[in-house]
Amino acid sequence: MFSVIADETTDKGIREQLAIVLRYVDPKGDVREDLISLLNPTETTGSALADAIIDSIQGVGLSVEQLPRLHLLEGEVEATLPESRRKRMKALCRTRWVEQHDSILTFDQLLPALVSALEKLQVGGSSEASTKATMLLGAICRFEFLIALQMAVLIFGITLKLSVALQSPSRTLADCMQLVEVTASTVSQSRTEFHSVFQKANTLASSLNVPITAPRKTGRQMHRANCGSSDNVEDHYRINGWNVVVDETVAELRRRFPRDHPALKLEGILPRNIAMADMEGIEASAAFYDADLPQPSGLRSELLLWKQMCTELSDKGQSRTLPEMYRMATTLPNVQAMLRILLTVPATSCSAERTFSAH
Repeated sequence: MFSVIADETTDKGIREQLAIVLRYVDPKGDVREDLISLLNPTETTGSALADAIIDSIQGVGLSVEQLPRLHLLEGEVEATLPESRRKRMKALCRTRWVEQHDSILTFDQLLPALVSALEKLQVGGSSEASTKATMLLGAICRFEFLIALQMAVLIFGITLKLSVALQSPSRTLADCMQLVEVTASTVSQSRTEFHSVFQKANTLASSLNVPITAPRKTGRQMHRANCGSSDNVEDHYRINGWNVVVDETVAELRRRFPRDHPALKLEGILPRNIAMADMEGIEASAAFYDADLPQPSGLRSELLLWKQMCTELSDKGQSRTLPEMYRMATTLPNVQAMLRILLTVPATSCSAERTFSAH
């Protein structure tokens, strides 16, 4: 085991000096710190200093594989993306969509530095590290991967607000459904944004010397919808990639948040809906929760009183949160029970999922 200690300064002759020291424990158990190089680097960029350190370590017969690779990436970030506030990759958390979005944005931003770091490992790392670096470079330095990454960046950007909202226990199912509708509509309308997505992938591919090509065509597709083919690369990814991603995302939002949930049928009693609500429709919806209503026979009378209370608040320009409206309905037991149902039904399982990532 060893650590690397490096420092750079200017000597009396105004020449740059780089001292590289190895810290390790010798066979007797004593801690040693030995100077292995005293260099006069011609460049002091993060990339040049990182190369000098690696060369010195390899010059004394040690493997770069034994260093933390994180420092190599940080050096490449400093050299290739000096203005980036993000310096390292972020793990992709399987149970937190908000963090997944942040992980993808970080990966997209640091991709040039990551490719540069992998190329260095490919040449200067151990055989195992070199093999892994080669495999990773082969996976990410493909236009098919780069275009998929840019698709994910845009889609996750649209769904971010919804993901954040779903983390809050104070959000009711009805509130979240409104945001789901907005999100699904925005995703659907983003179909026209593909040219911008393609241009970003195109620019990234050019900077990484990745050929801008479409995957091999096949006459019959066995594992996904065969959406046709085109000789134009942009048209190919629009038809077979982007349109499919948009449609599947909207479909998954509709599947995950179905509008036919029984509790959603009680939305008519919400202050924003009660003025235009159909009383017979609310009574029919409440029938599903008849056992939970303290006095079902008095529901119609309470709804009329509740509508008047909400109208007076609206006329005064006042608004209330759902918990505040629940407390305001203490004299209307059936309405309060219906509001309690709306407050009680969870929008997501985020609270349970957080326990997995926390432990």
